[in-house]
Amino acid sequence: MAGRLIPASAQGSLDRTVYVWMTCVSAGSTLLIVVPGNLVLGLTPWASVAAGAFGCVCVGLYVVARRGRHYPRSYALFFMAALSAVWFGDGGVDGTVICWFLLAVMLVVLFFSGWQRWVVVGALLAEVSVLIWLDASDLGPTAPFATREERFLDLLSGFPMVAITTAAVVAIVVGAYERERRDLTEAKQRLEQSLAEIRTLRGLLPICGWCKNIRDDEGGWVQLEKYVSERTDAAFSHGICPKCSEQHFPRSRAAAGR
Repeated sequence: MAGRLIPASAQGSLDRTVYVWMTCVSAGSTLLIVVPGNLVLGLTPWASVAAGAFGCVCVGLYVVARRGRHYPRSYALFFMAALSAVWFGDGGVDGTVICWFLLAVMLVVLFFSGWQRWVVVGALLAEVSVLIWLDASDLGPTAPFATREERFLDLLSGFPMVAITTAAVVAIVVGAYERERRDLTEAKQRLEQSLAEIRTLRGLLPICGWCKNIRDDEGGWVQLEKYVSERTDAAFSHGICPKCSEQHFPRSRAAAGR
């Protein structure tokens, strides 16, 4: 299932895998769960409009990603803007939108690098601070929940979505780390084995002065060709040099010269 949702162009790259997965999940959850849930709870139309617009953007980004074009940084910025817009229609600090900002921080750290990462993180923290200040000073157009039941239903539906999405992102990151660590371990083992073979061939080899057999590590005597072939990629093809041909097959040598 995951292989069908994530195209081959994104597989193997951690940030692209998370990006494609997040655009797909954001589009589906926003348009199929969040917007209908807002309408059921009777939240302000602004919250549904902002969430629906973000869901449509995610649909477009996912379709484009399946064609090999990825815009993870743009997605993170759209996500931040959508959270700010939904904030005022979802009860502000009383709603679950503040929990989504924690996921936004994680995505910014993953999708940005260098000094840009910390600039965007700082901007995100400033954004949340301003929103909380507007709520605390009653200067913002925040629409509070009409009843405690509405707030309870918002928390009951929103928090599990945040937890599941965050856990999935962490699972993808941890899985990629474990795969890379396993690949590095296997590469290290192959390198150590190759170095060990090279050291064996460079060491002092006990060889018979008569038959040219070599004594291996177990004390057995093996042919020179077999010993070298088992420890390197070299292969032997047997022939006969002119000197040995003249010494051991003089008649054949003389016949070939006529």
